[in-house]
Amino acid sequence: MVKPSVEFLAQFPDDALYDEDGDELQFAGQNVAEAIAAALTKRSYVVSEPENCAELGWEFDAQRGGCRFWIRLTKIEEFVLGTRDMTFRLWPRRPTYVEFLQDLASALADDIRFSQVKWFRDVMPSDGGEWSAGPV
Repeated sequence: MVKPSVEFLAQFPDDALYDEDGDELQFAGQNVAEAIAAALTKRSYVVSEPENCAELGWEFDAQRGGCRFWIRLTKIEEFVLGTRDMTFRLWPRRPTYVEFLQDLASALADDIRFSQVKWFRDVMPSDGGEWSAGPV
């Protein structure tokens, strides 16, 4: 069973921007999204620039071999990253979503700034779902 979402800790400086009252003007995670995008680029993906989606976090796409995968990174207490396969599958020899998730898992594992990486399916474990050590 594929687990398309992951929660993790990231040792990056807080890059949120605040106004003089302490309210967030830009939510945290741009530097984390950029690090993940760079790691996927090293794995031969063409990655779009992370886009600021306010309280939803940061979104970007990764493409390779005619496949497109959507990514949203949100800072809650830890970082939560969700993915979705956006590929129209007419040709069966294209890389699979599982390959993308495994590449993403490797990217997180290879960078010491990421820790306590836990994958899950549709429901956050705090809401009754289950954790997994990997995406597959």
